[in-house]
Amino acid sequence: MNVDSFFKKISLLPNWINWIALRVNFFGSFLYGRSYAKKTCELGRQFHRDPAFISLINRFIKNTPYYSAQYVELESLTDFQKNIKIIDKNVVLNNFDKFVSNKIKGGGYVEGTTGGTTGKPMRIVVPANRYGFELAVVHNYWKKHGWFYHPRGVLRNHKLPLNVKYRINPVTKEIVFDAFRQDDEYIRYVYNLLRNKRIKFIQAYPSSAYQFCKRCKELGLKLDFIVAFLTSSEPVHPYQRVFISDELGIKLFNFYGHSEKLIIAENCIGTDYYHFEPSYGFAELLDENDQPVTQPGQWGNLVGTTFNNPSMPLLRFKTGDSAEYIGDACPKCGVRALVVKNIIGHRDQNLIFKKIGYTTTTALNLHSDLYLAIDGLQYLQEKVGQLVVNIKPNAGFTEEVRDRFLQHFKHAMGSDSEIELRFVDGFHPLPNGKFPLLISRVMHGRKS
Repeated sequence: MNVDSFFKKISLLPNWINWIALRVNFFGSFLYGRSYAKKTCELGRQFHRDPAFISLINRFIKNTPYYSAQYVELESLTDFQKNIKIIDKNVVLNNFDKFVSNKIKGGGYVEGTTGGTTGKPMRIVVPANRYGFELAVVHNYWKKHGWFYHPRGVLRNHKLPLNVKYRINPVTKEIVFDAFRQDDEYIRYVYNLLRNKRIKFIQAYPSSAYQFCKRCKELGLKLDFIVAFLTSSEPVHPYQRVFISDELGIKLFNFYGHSEKLIIAENCIGTDYYHFEPSYGFAELLDENDQPVTQPGQWGNLVGTTFNNPSMPLLRFKTGDSAEYIGDACPKCGVRALVVKNIIGHRDQNLIFKKIGYTTTTALNLHSDLYLAIDGLQYLQEKVGQLVVNIKPNAGFTEEVRDRFLQHFKHAMGSDSEIELRFVDGFHPLPNGKFPLLISRVMHGRKS
């Protein structure tokens, strides 16, 4: 039985059994195996500057048909960046069998697909113990915010049967809720269970954390017992951080990862910077000519190289995500790593098209005081040069605020664009449990 099916089956046991199992789970890191312990010891290691990096890459080249047909043994990091060509999802899908290592024998590996939002899903072969090295990094991030193997609530992409209010995974110490249910009765139920069980940490999407906090505020439920929301899989928008961190006083910690699990980055405390963990994978930020971005403020494409998947090594894989370059050391804390901000997943999906040219959801960010007058917003674009802004107003929303919203979006989109403000009662999650900032029906990839 692989790890995925084991976790799924154990969570189907009656909750009263799993509550007991969760309470006696004092094993901490010992449950996660040797790969977890090994990665914990390596955290922070500048592996791409180590001679072992090139030795590893050369083994990948030798053992993987796609690479061995094109490349000879490399001698340095410079050699690697000069000679190894950038690949993307289409290259991998069109040559899938050639990317699988010829050293795979027997078990220990599983094949799966990644989520993806457009086109065919990505196929990938990964080690069955991949959770170990990934969780070592993630848990190290969480510990900086006070978590130490505490039970945690989960508000992500789980949709439970109507007669099931929550499920428990006693191994990972998760209490999993249905993030798709937004009715008053269920929100109160989740709140009361979290408070009564003294659950101080909640793992969520940024959007689901925000929606839960807003619903609790509407119902007069105080969230002072929550220490932190531990989020990922989406960018944190300013209005979400303003409400959760500034207004409610709850830590909101986000980390960046992607489905192929090549690179990972933590949100530097108190900033909007992200540091890439150098022991997890080799992260690069490249311009449109596939050259390294070196100027702060310049945008580039995030490219990753695996350190942990000998079964199907991906070298210089374009993730489809982009970011703004800060530097090779953090201005806030001094950590040595690739540092970026404004990470945008699959950049074209965040483009808003003006009459001439385009802008991004990041460029439309509002002043903090405007976010305090609303309980959420969402952009809808159905035609070039038009933008609908769905707003859930609160008691602080006035005619003056409305005029400032219109002025802001007119300025951002251009005076020849059409802006419409629509007032809504709430937002509905997508099938994956996320609340997207932008719903666009304009032709994908158009950059007129």
